Amino acid sequence: MGTLQFLCIQIAITMLLFTQSKSTTETNDSNTSCNASERSALLAFRAGLSDPANLLSSWKGSDCCRWKRVHCSNNTGHVVRLELQGPDCHHSSVSNLTSIETLDLSANDFHKHSTPNWFWDLTSLKYLDVSRSGFYGQFPEEIGNMTSIVELDLSNNALVGNLPTELEPLSNLTRLYLGFNQLTGPMPLWIGELTKLTTLDISSNNLDGVIHEGFLPSTMEFMRGKVMDFSSNQLGGPIPKLPINLTNLDLSRNNLVGPLPLDFGAPGLETLVLFENSISGTIPSSLCKLQSLTLLDISGNNLMGLVPDCLGNESITNTSLSILALSLRNNNLSGEFPLFLQNCQQLVFLDLSNNHFLGTSPPWIGDTLPSLAFLRLRSNMFYGHIPEELTKLVNLQYLDIACNNLMGSIPKSIVQYQRMSYADGSIPHGLEYGIYVAGNRLVGYTDNFTVSLNLSWNAFSGKIPEKIGALVQVESLDLSHNELSGEIPSSLSALTSLSRLNLSYNRLTGEVPSGNQLQTLEDPAYIYIGNPGLCGPSLLRKCSQAKTIPAPREHHDDSRDVSFFLSIGCGYVMGLWSIFCTFLFKRKWRVNWFTLCDSLYDWVYVQVAVTWASWTRKNG
Repeated sequence: MGTLQFLCIQIAITMLLFTQSKSTTETNDSNTSCNASERSALLAFRAGLSDPANLLSSWKGSDCCRWKRVHCSNNTGHVVRLELQGPDCHHSSVSNLTSIETLDLSANDFHKHSTPNWFWDLTSLKYLDVSRSGFYGQFPEEIGNMTSIVELDLSNNALVGNLPTELEPLSNLTRLYLGFNQLTGPMPLWIGELTKLTTLDISSNNLDGVIHEGFLPSTMEFMRGKVMDFSSNQLGGPIPKLPINLTNLDLSRNNLVGPLPLDFGAPGLETLVLFENSISGTIPSSLCKLQSLTLLDISGNNLMGLVPDCLGNESITNTSLSILALSLRNNNLSGEFPLFLQNCQQLVFLDLSNNHFLGTSPPWIGDTLPSLAFLRLRSNMFYGHIPEELTKLVNLQYLDIACNNLMGSIPKSIVQYQRMSYADGSIPHGLEYGIYVAGNRLVGYTDNFTVSLNLSWNAFSGKIPEKIGALVQVESLDLSHNELSGEIPSSLSALTSLSRLNLSYNRLTGEVPSGNQLQTLEDPAYIYIGNPGLCGPSLLRKCSQAKTIPAPREHHDDSRDVSFFLSIGCGYVMGLWSIFCTFLFKRKWRVNWFTLCDSLYDWVYVQVAVTWASWTRKNG
């Protein structure tokens, strides 16, 4: 039913866009000829360009409205939009195009101080994109004259200084992108006066100062702001109350301190990204009230205690249903596997690594998290066996349960991970949606994403499943530092996507299987180190030698060592007690013993005295 509804929505959106495209006021395929003076201005502009890629090669003929990258108004024929990303435009100008509303100059090569350029004089502009254009220095004062501007993108340049007051008069701004510059200083108070602002991106700068009530002014609570990205700065202080309409907030990689707020002030939050700060305390139940939350990342902080159980309150049970991605890694959280996850049936990404979680893997995980594609539980205190239910996660592409206290054999059903054996190699729908969610925020977590299976540093025993070769999409397989025994299954050579393999420090024996894929792996000695019973062409040991020389066991039985030392200790104590008891009850033995000790003492004394006297006479 959900799929049918989604299909209907897609069809409706497509029809709506098609209808709008027919009635749009901009076109480059109309019967209206462009203004002659504007055509001349465009040709003069092109003449002053450096365009080695011939991006403007279509600028020929009398009707400039039919040229590529040029859009005209159906009503007036005036040029209202220019898309000039790419060519070198800093020696040319189209300032005569007084009706132009949209100008895209991104990815140009200005490489100059941001002194006034011709486009700052285009007061009719509503949309200006000069991102990735090599600007550096202070903001130009003329930017304050562009009072009609609705969207301004100055990101990915080298602009310096504080956020300029010249931006304050731009009351029509709805989107402002200033990320990836070198801006400094605190957030100005006037930013809250831009009440039409819906998107603000000042990420990856050097903004500092303490976040207090003045950082996000009280007027900011009533902004239309929906997306705010302050990530990768040096902002400090606690998290302030947020604008009520906010849906996406990124304050990651700053210096935030204090606890998470009891009231975020933005009930419609969909993404909340706070990783790599110094936030402390426990996770408040206020997070459970964010019923639209799809992405929550509070990893890399100093949070401790238990994860709140949101299932206890029926009124907020639906909260967890919306979560698609949850990252709590690198904190000091404790307790058992969070129970509220039972309700997260749409969950795609889960990272609980590097905490103090303990207990066994819950039996419900396979049935209640059918969409899970990324699961990382490494460096906790989980124990017991891998439950069969875990292998029901057919969409799983990344499993890391390394550095726990798991034991037992690796389930044969582990080969049922369908996404790890996906034949055509395409990204499954679940993970594709997970990467897309929240404006591609998940891309940050999975930039180096590989189809991976990591069971290392546990106490798994038994043999490697024979049919492990069915996981043909696995790119990284790590079974090192366990108690696995037996031969390496020949099906391992069928893992055609494998680029990283680690079977070191187990009890594996026999010949290493041959295969084209295994031969391409780097450093085979490291892959199999700590398994002296292995042999083959990729190792120094020939199989004939391995059969005649019994391989020592790298992982010896610690229980036998303990028994050996206990027996020695007990024997020593019993021997002393037997001698002591004999002396206690045999008076004659005691007399003879002490007489012998006195005689030995006298003999030693005489020998030392005679030797000393003789040496003194010779050297005196």
